[in-house]
Amino acid sequence: MGTKIDHVLLVDDDFDDNYIHKMVISSTGLVKEVALAKDGSEALQVLEELWQKPHEPIRPNIIFLDINMPKVNGWEVLNALSEMGEAAYRSMVVMLSTSQNPADQQKAKTYPFVHGYLNKPLTEEALAEIVQAYLEKYHADT
Repeated sequence: MGTKIDHVLLVDDDFDDNYIHKMVISSTGLVKEVALAKDGSEALQVLEELWQKPHEPIRPNIIFLDINMPKVNGWEVLNALSEMGEAAYRSMVVMLSTSQNPADQQKAKTYPFVHGYLNKPLTEEALAEIVQAYLEKYHADT
C-alpha cells in the first residue's frame, strides 16, 4: 500500500500506550502526522478547533479512542461527537482499549461513525487494515 493518510489522533490517558502506539504508527510510514490527546476533554477541544475551520487542511482521518480515561471517558467523547452531527463523520473512529467486555464492543457498534474495536496494543497489521478501510471508504473514487 503506497498511499498515506494525513493525520491520526491518539486519545489515551496512558503515556506509555500513546508512546508505543505513536511508534507503531510512525514505523509503518502509512500516516504523515500523529497527534496525541491525553484525555477525552483534550481530544474534544482539538477536534472542535479543527472542525470549526471548514478549510483546515488537517483533520484526523482516523481517531484511536480509549474508553477508560479520567475527566471525559471514551463514551462521553462518542456522545459529544454524536451531538456535533456531520463533523463526526469526517473521521473514522476506532476504539482502542484494554477492555475485552463484549458489552463495550456492542455499545461501540451503536455509534455509526465507529468503524472498529481493537484491543491494545495497536499492531502494524491492524493499522494497515484500518488505513486500507479508510482509503476504500473515503477515497474510493480517487
